[in-house]
Amino acid sequence: MSEKSILIVEDDEAVRRSLSLYLKHQGYEVDNAEDGIAGLDMVKENAYQVVISDIMMPNLNGMQFLEALKDIRPETNVIMITGYADMQIAIEAMKKGAMDFITKPFRFDQVEQIIKGLVTQKAVKTEQPPEREVLSDRLERKVRDLSVMYSINEVLDSVEGIDDLFSNLTELACKIAEATSSAFYLYDRDEDVFYLKHFFSNNTDEERPVSFKLDQRIIEAMNMERMPLIYNRPEQLEFFVDIAPVNREVENVMVTPLYVRNENFGVLLVEDKRTEPDFTETDITFLNMLLKKASLVIENRALYETIYANLIDTLRSLVSTIEAKDKYTQRHSDQVTKVALLIAKEIKCSKEELEIIQFAGMLHDIGKIGISDAILQKKGRLTNEEFEKIKEHPVIGARILEPLGMLPHEKAIIRHHHERWDGKGYPDGLAGRDIPFLARIVSLADAYDAMTSDRVYRKGLSHELALQEIERNAGYQFDANLVKAFIGLAERTKNFPELLE
Repeated sequence: MSEKSILIVEDDEAVRRSLSLYLKHQGYEVDNAEDGIAGLDMVKENAYQVVISDIMMPNLNGMQFLEALKDIRPETNVIMITGYADMQIAIEAMKKGAMDFITKPFRFDQVEQIIKGLVTQKAVKTEQPPEREVLSDRLERKVRDLSVMYSINEVLDSVEGIDDLFSNLTELACKIAEATSSAFYLYDRDEDVFYLKHFFSNNTDEERPVSFKLDQRIIEAMNMERMPLIYNRPEQLEFFVDIAPVNREVENVMVTPLYVRNENFGVLLVEDKRTEPDFTETDITFLNMLLKKASLVIENRALYETIYANLIDTLRSLVSTIEAKDKYTQRHSDQVTKVALLIAKEIKCSKEELEIIQFAGMLHDIGKIGISDAILQKKGRLTNEEFEKIKEHPVIGARILEPLGMLPHEKAIIRHHHERWDGKGYPDGLAGRDIPFLARIVSLADAYDAMTSDRVYRKGLSHELALQEIERNAGYQFDANLVKAFIGLAERTKNFPELLE
């Protein structure tokens, strides 16, 4: 029997095939069976180090298969797969001789970690089920393992920004390893220096230096192992005393590297296990899993931001193309966005709302890409028919941006920035508070810029006259409260037009 021999018994072909390919890639010898009956036939012919079996299967379910397997090969390590975390099923499986269980959906590296733990431990050569105390201890550890894995995914998947990621990373590392403190440092390859990004400690009076150089031998060990490294002897801990002097004796430090796209991105230092003399293999496993998850979050966020930035640049180029066709509307979107942001800040809009205006304001006229150049570039007033065509641009813009998965507030600005408070606007004739709030802000900013811009058939109004015109239309075209805030801002700011230069 090879220590690398594994049998997968699973009726779901996709799960069976993908898990088999993964384990083969890790160097294991893997056989497959589509149900319990086929699995028993293979067990009779071959001795496997580990058998992985689903519980819900046709013909012969996982529990029945487990009992029959233990009659034939009592020393086989069995891992059960269940579709939901039911402790009663787990207890029953372990009473019948299973060594562990995993719940769907599971990570392949999670399965591999369990296999490694089973093949390296001394085999229990007994046909009797484990004693109650041993079983209880194993279940307790399993529940904790599941809780830790859930926390890793839940906490890191829910982060809103990169700073939140590092904050959650250090706090979660302390919780998982039951450590005194932890710090995450970003690596500057050019300077060969690690810079502090976030520090968490159960001792509130402790601090950490903002930067340090790590011993080259430790960096080489990190690059070679790509796993958490434990330092627990006085001569090993000299590096830590030099970089982070503390008012207590440090007994052990775990150094966990974070690699993103195969490049050293930073390092997590976890200090002093509080509940045991030293960090354990379980700590190593979970902290390595934590850093791998963090790496995926960073990669996905970077990829998303790159794609998103490229997309926005493309859309802005389209807007610039539209505006370049008519010198009178050049820089219009930029000006409207500036005015809208000034109004939004005046009425204390949230940071999220400012970001929405920044994004949607620049793209509010993108629908004009679908309007004929003959209309956009016409020298003179538009006919009624031509104006009806122009009025289609909010709908066209919303349609262009629909596939991007924009936030509802962003889409509302694109579609509704030409609605009027009295309901006489377009495209939907919304009135009053039915008009989305941020769209009302952009509408006011759009009107101000249009009034103060020169046209071939008229000269733009002065700043003062434009304010008078806006004030006359408060409660008709515009939200009166927004007009009041805008007028107050403009009157307080003597050089208001210069802010838009």
